[in-house]
Amino acid sequence: MALIDVALVAGGENAARQVPILVKSIFYHRLFSQNCKRPHPNFRFHIVCSGKTCKGLSVLFDTWKIAGLTQVHFYDIVEYEAIVLDLDTLIEGDLMDLWKTAEQLENDEVIGLVENQSEWYLMQHGKSFWPTLGHGFNTGVMLLDLKKMRKIDWSQYWRNVTRIYLKNASHTSLADQDIVNTAIYFNANIVRRLPCVWNLQLGENANYAHCLTSETMKNVRLGKKGLQILHWNSPSKSISLIKTGLGLDKETEKELDKTRRESMTPANLRLKFAMKLERLSNLDGNLFRGNATLSTEVKTSSYEKGIMRFCPLLRLELKLRRRILPFFYGSNSIITGDVALVSQLTLDRLHRLEEIAAHWEGPMSLTVYITDREAAILAEYLESSPVLASRNNICIHLVFQEGVSGELEFYYDKNFVLKDEAAYLDDIVEVRRMDYELEGRIECLRQHFIDYGFHLRQERSNYYPINALRNVAIRYSETKHIFVIDFDFIPKPGLYANFLNLLSTTIENTTKVAYIVPAFETFNSQLDFPSTKEELLQQVASEVVKPFRIDVWQTGHLATNYSHWYSTDVAYGVTWDTDFEPYVLINREFGQFDENFVGFGWNKVSFFMLLDALDFKFIVIPDVFIIHFPHAPSVESNRFRHSVALRLFFFLIFRHCLEELKVRYIKDLASRYGVKSLKYLRFRHRTQKL
Repeated sequence: MALIDVALVAGGENAARQVPILVKSIFYHRLFSQNCKRPHPNFRFHIVCSGKTCKGLSVLFDTWKIAGLTQVHFYDIVEYEAIVLDLDTLIEGDLMDLWKTAEQLENDEVIGLVENQSEWYLMQHGKSFWPTLGHGFNTGVMLLDLKKMRKIDWSQYWRNVTRIYLKNASHTSLADQDIVNTAIYFNANIVRRLPCVWNLQLGENANYAHCLTSETMKNVRLGKKGLQILHWNSPSKSISLIKTGLGLDKETEKELDKTRRESMTPANLRLKFAMKLERLSNLDGNLFRGNATLSTEVKTSSYEKGIMRFCPLLRLELKLRRRILPFFYGSNSIITGDVALVSQLTLDRLHRLEEIAAHWEGPMSLTVYITDREAAILAEYLESSPVLASRNNICIHLVFQEGVSGELEFYYDKNFVLKDEAAYLDDIVEVRRMDYELEGRIECLRQHFIDYGFHLRQERSNYYPINALRNVAIRYSETKHIFVIDFDFIPKPGLYANFLNLLSTTIENTTKVAYIVPAFETFNSQLDFPSTKEELLQQVASEVVKPFRIDVWQTGHLATNYSHWYSTDVAYGVTWDTDFEPYVLINREFGQFDENFVGFGWNKVSFFMLLDALDFKFIVIPDVFIIHFPHAPSVESNRFRHSVALRLFFFLIFRHCLEELKVRYIKDLASRYGVKSLKYLRFRHRTQKL
């Protein structure tokens, strides 16, 4: 089986968002190939990237487990050939065909490139200090023979050329492309001209007259083998502008009619690119996985006995290995200060982000539990938010949902139409609209899913992995201390400064201190947010604001001792009590939640039980607070409240599963921190009221 080396340069804030889409386009052809019997190549990636981008992509590939991706290196390429792709490219064909071209490079040829498809360099002659051969070459797609390049000492050659021209040129206009073209200008024998279908450039000034043959254009119109790689080499990367018709070439009506027939103008190809980019963004990345969605490393043996045998969904949940993409947003962030706000959310809570950011000027590390389709929506929001544009200390990480929302079935009808019951496989239906040959492909696709470890009956994860999400946000925060809250709370203005002042003026060791921030709630969505404790107390007195969940679940925050807090201006200590689950400022070293607790019940209670076992001090801060604002019930909450079957499942089965988890958790604390932890058995309560 062939092994193709692909090199990517992932730089800049958008890199972490672009790489997954490009990767999907590479493996899309491998997964949905028309020729099931043709051996599919494996891939090895070599990625040059900056610190946080490297960290994020490393975690992504480690948790993605793509079938056919053998290795991902974040260091120098050591093999003989490589395909180098810009992140603004999408793969239309089989890279194996390009890879075979490397074998055809003649003696002096070390690099394969497609000619530039605009008049940029021709128009620049007389003004540009970087010479080219004719139109020059575009470096968005490069086929490199690394063995030959080392033989001619390429790394020294391009440096020598660059030094000479930098005497007259203070900068490059097109970055590495100017330098590569100048190097080729003085040694034309080193380049192999590749067919332009391997780098069809979509810039506004592109002209395909000198590269596309009539046969290629005919094949494209018929949906046959034609275009191989589309390259969005336009300064404007805004897909939304393309989708709304802005930025398209100003053809006449006659030219537009011709465009519709031939679909080969830059404007139409940009639209094609935008549509494909959207489809790939929405396509569930789990389709590309190997048979590795379940971890073999998760310690679940202690949960396999007793009542846990009757909790198959929970056991499956504990074994899931979700895709994680750290620093989806914020790879260029600059983190200063000693405290980061950490939280987790789903896309329906995203509207709170700007509200929280307005009250919290410090670093933020947030985890979003999301689908691929929602990730595209999130990216568009993040890139368009003026509030976030003014901040460089907010990092957002993604954890992707697992499973599908229904049964997945493939079958023929009389018209050979591919059908499925899974919404996230809408893209597969596109096969028919793209004029692929359907006959014989259904069983081929079925075999693909079997090979890649997909069961034809797979249910979506039934639980919200809240503690796993918290841990991701904590793991990729970069401060010594963290403030752990739920995303429906708005902090008091100036809370970050209050924290910094507290930590800088505290004499005692704060390593094992949990600073409690009293939590309140309001059901008035238009509340005039109090800026001081005095204003808050006035609202408490008028019952516009009250202690959090005081009417439905007092024990969660009862130990905070609100009545004392109302009248003091001095920090005071409290003792742990049953079901205690406050919101705290703590040392990040101890901020790890037990991921066995998912969905409802004990997800925070277990954490504070651990802190008590570790002999933490609990100190309530006298002049700070957070307020919970009303919101629509979460999807999981709605699912529970409106499903008789789910409520029956909860009370008859999950309650027992949760009770078993509680007992085992307490016994585990006792084994790690001594028999004193067995005291928690006395405090164990029935599953909390919902």
